[in-house]
Amino acid sequence: MTKLENDGGTVRVRQGGTVSTVKVIGRGTMRQSPAVFRHASAALAGGAGVRVDLSECAYMDSTFLGTLLRLARTEPARTRAGAFAVLCPSAACRELMAQMGVEKAIPTDADSGADAGEEAWTDLPLDEAAPDRAAAVQETVVHAHQHLADTPSPGTRQFKDIAAKLAKAWDAQKGKGT
Repeated sequence: MTKLENDGGTVRVRQGGTVSTVKVIGRGTMRQSPAVFRHASAALAGGAGVRVDLSECAYMDSTFLGTLLRLARTEPARTRAGAFAVLCPSAACRELMAQMGVEKAIPTDADSGADAGEEAWTDLPLDEAAPDRAAAVQETVVHAHQHLADTPSPGTRQFKDIAAKLAKAWDAQKGKGT
């Protein structure tokens, strides 16, 4: 199987019954975030549960972390018990989540057998060549940082400033029709 290597990160998915599992290997960054959000939010909207396996994730940037927050705050995740969770975050991910003050805002199952199941993993297409790729990344970055800004943490003020600047730039870009 060919891996999708971007920024040192690989994203794979598998469907097991009514649960879709997303596995991040290496790094979770803004390059993977739009595809992960699109896949997970579609699965949640369709009634499936979503698990994001971070057992082999060595690093998450702020956009990826904000994307996990955004997923945890979707209507299905808020209204269906157990609909969304992060599985087995690596020590680096747990440390980052604690440093950012979001560990309580993202449902986490540290003890679950993340690799349980017989279903085959497939690569999650990242749509690198899609014509709207830049806009999708920019939109994801803005929303992710807005969710970080809305989470009480030591970095809240910093993320409020960043989110405001990103939103302003995104609005200006949309106004140009690009």
